[in-house]
Amino acid sequence: MFELTRTDARATFKDLLGQANHFLITILVGLNGVRSGATQIDEEFRTSWNARSVRRSAERSRAFALDLALVRAVDSLDAYMMRSRRRPFALTNNSFANSMDGTGQKISKRLAVFNTFLDPLPTHHSAFIRLAIDWRNRRVHSLAEDIAGGEDIESLQQYSEKLCDEFSGLMVEELIQRYKTGLAPTFKEAAAIIRLTHVAVAHFDAQLLRDLDIRRYLSDALAMHLGGHGDAVNTFSLSRSCRQIWDHPTKKEAKILRALRLIGIHPTGELKGRAVPDDLIDDLLRMTSAGAIDFLSQPAG
Repeated sequence: MFELTRTDARATFKDLLGQANHFLITILVGLNGVRSGATQIDEEFRTSWNARSVRRSAERSRAFALDLALVRAVDSLDAYMMRSRRRPFALTNNSFANSMDGTGQKISKRLAVFNTFLDPLPTHHSAFIRLAIDWRNRRVHSLAEDIAGGEDIESLQQYSEKLCDEFSGLMVEELIQRYKTGLAPTFKEAAAIIRLTHVAVAHFDAQLLRDLDIRRYLSDALAMHLGGHGDAVNTFSLSRSCRQIWDHPTKKEAKILRALRLIGIHPTGELKGRAVPDDLIDDLLRMTSAGAIDFLSQPAG
């Protein structure tokens, strides 16, 4: 039995944000050492770093790092939504795809489209994400337009206890105050936003997996893996890769299964994701290189 546990879009998201908490904590630990004077400055930095106030420099750098965490979390969520619209396509509903094409540069509009065409996020999660998007915009763009309205603030306040429980003691009123005054998030707030984006992507991706045309998606994902160039498939590269795999009599099966693992399809004894029919896997294993090239060269879904 085989399963697909995530879309290519979610793999991209995890590449961008999967270790964010670890990296952020590492940076902040280092800055605490700078602030306390416990950190020794390496020779390569001595000529370019000469802070008048080490403590003040560390505090400002901490705010900078937390801003970057906020930006990375929001941008990774946006990358997930955008990547869902690119090959291998996770959006099989034409209206959904067309609505995504009309969102321009607006992350908030893409979130609204996902909430419209899929089971929406809980109200307080959507409100929190919109506030995070707005907060990110304010910290990066001085002329950014507000998107988090009074209803979002009210939702966060209404669900403050639930958010506190879900996000390790998050203090909603303090978060709202820092957002309103344009300050950088605290570590706890940045960590909550990082976790929130992971929760949102898991919520949406489970539904995209559920609705996939699995045969078409597998074909497209394999084609992109073996011959992809940007958003297109290079015919020559695809043909060469297929011959290297399907014309290898002793290692053909191992090579095919490895290629499947690299696009997220794994054997499993307990189904947790989207089932991939055994007969589809058997078809791939029986194919000749010419048959594989033909199968993988079909128009994108």
